[in-house]
Amino acid sequence: MEKVLLFFALKYKGDWDKIYKALESKEKIEIETLTNSIKNIRSNWTTIISSDYPEALKYTYKPPFVIFYVGDLKVINTNNNIMSFINSVDAINKVNNQTHIGLIENVMNISQKSFLVLDSGIYKYMLENDSQSNDLVLSESYVDFEISYPQIHKNQLRFISSVSNSIVIDKYDESKIEQINSFSTNEDFKIFISNQNNNMTSKFSNVFVFNQN
Repeated sequence: MEKVLLFFALKYKGDWDKIYKALESKEKIEIETLTNSIKNIRSNWTTIISSDYPEALKYTYKPPFVIFYVGDLKVINTNNNIMSFINSVDAINKVNNQTHIGLIENVMNISQKSFLVLDSGIYKYMLENDSQSNDLVLSESYVDFEISYPQIHKNQLRFISSVSNSIVIDKYDESKIEQINSFSTNEDFKIFISNQNNNMTSKFSNVFVFNQN
């Protein structure tokens, strides 16, 4: 069944509704088609019925059927402090240049684990970055999504709010922050703004500024 979930995740490119419909209707799969589709997967992957699937995600709205990832999935299977990042592949250099390490040391001043949630497929990330990185990088699609960006972004926030304690975003955006807070059930959830004027004022008590310069 895990391979069936993987097949539909590949076929429908992270579209939760289409994957659900395929499962509900018991869409037929040829064994040869199934085998050919999954044999060249280069990333790690886990499914909602796998033993290593993040427990917290199972209780979210529309939990991902499959997660594609590189790195150590145990990062989000612990109860430790976890910091999350939302980046497009074009912006990942911030993470690879260890921006988050500086933020953790200078702002949080604690030992904290972090992960990155992509708004594109994991395969594109692996082509453009070192897949042996110690960072945990995840996506709900292997190749690029075929759903709208607002829906991709909503999915990212749903993911992050369930398994992390904080998030880093690159600019102050009230509507975005309101959306992030609406998904979080953690009263201590923190939002860090990078590359922002330290004199910025915010109406949100859980927003903190980190100036990298």
